[in-house]
Amino acid sequence: MRYRVEVAGVDSLLLRFDLPAEQAAISVAACADQLKSRLGSSVIDLIPAYNSLLITYDLMQLDDPTIRQQIAAILDQYIPDTDQETGRRIKIPVCYEPEFAPDLAVISSQLSLPVADIIELHCTAEYEVQAVGFAPGFAYMGTLSERLLLPRKATPRVEVPAGSVAIAERQTAVYPQASPGGWWLIGRSPVTLFDAQSEPPGLLQVGDRVSFEPISAAELKRLQS
Repeated sequence: MRYRVEVAGVDSLLLRFDLPAEQAAISVAACADQLKSRLGSSVIDLIPAYNSLLITYDLMQLDDPTIRQQIAAILDQYIPDTDQETGRRIKIPVCYEPEFAPDLAVISSQLSLPVADIIELHCTAEYEVQAVGFAPGFAYMGTLSERLLLPRKATPRVEVPAGSVAIAERQTAVYPQASPGGWWLIGRSPVTLFDAQSEPPGLLQVGDRVSFEPISAAELKRLQS
């Protein structure tokens, strides 16, 4: 695999990969698993993104030249199987009713699409988790239908409710916690996406495949309770 290594901190390295866009997220996640299993306790954390991997290591066990050598020995001989599906298939319930979808009417007007078509396009596709970041448990999922393509909102909301299902550009996501956000809100999910007491704490991991299942407002409130 082709990659370059950058210093990201006194105990961290950033690996940047040269990979085709459609293979990048899965390949980087596979590399992270390989490095984690081979490097063991000398690695404190591994954070995969679209085409990069942040590695934080234990300075009591490794120094910079040594970990670079170990990474090279592992990855220079490693060829990820991009044809094999990794991750799990996960179905997330979503209520698309107006009370929980404040941007659906605006999206409908901007895209000249009926609200029912927007919901159908969103919930009949399967999405790949391509990266996790921004906030704990926040999963960037693609690829959204071109018919739903919108830039992020010009003015972000100060607070987006936890569980909000959103779209922006070619991606969709669910906000794990209440937070600021600039994506378009099209629904609400009762699913807990981040629990610090669980292992792993985030429900969604890179490589998972996610689909959305419409539910009523009554079912949403029942599941939330």
